[in-house]
Amino acid sequence: MPDHQTYRLYYDGNCPFCNEQVCNLHRQTKEIRLELININNPTAPVPQGVNQAALQREIHLLTPEGKILRNVDALLALAPFTAPGSLLQRLAPLLRLSLLRPFARLGYRLVACFRHRLRRTLPKEGSPDDEDRA
Repeated sequence: MPDHQTYRLYYDGNCPFCNEQVCNLHRQTKEIRLELININNPTAPVPQGVNQAALQREIHLLTPEGKILRNVDALLALAPFTAPGSLLQRLAPLLRLSLLRPFARLGYRLVACFRHRLRRTLPKEGSPDDEDRA
């Protein structure tokens, strides 16, 4: 279980697109400790009640309270902690609308299905594994 201030974000580290997006999110996150966990690392801790297949399908977030969020809900939980003016922070109010939430989840699933085709190379600045998480 993470400490009282740590959020754990489970992502596909074998996906260049995922690496780039998670790296950007990590750089923009303020006020909390965001621990990035590559689900393809055999020693990575897996949250209780979640299997590897589910982790491969979509991003998961373990909150400090022990709640597991996935898909767009995981990203929306982090939105308040991102830098002012970030894309996620600007989109969050719209994505939280009950009318738009199903479309946001569907859009996420579509991107997740094709994520390995969205970007062929790793970002030039490195990957989330290269960054200091302290």
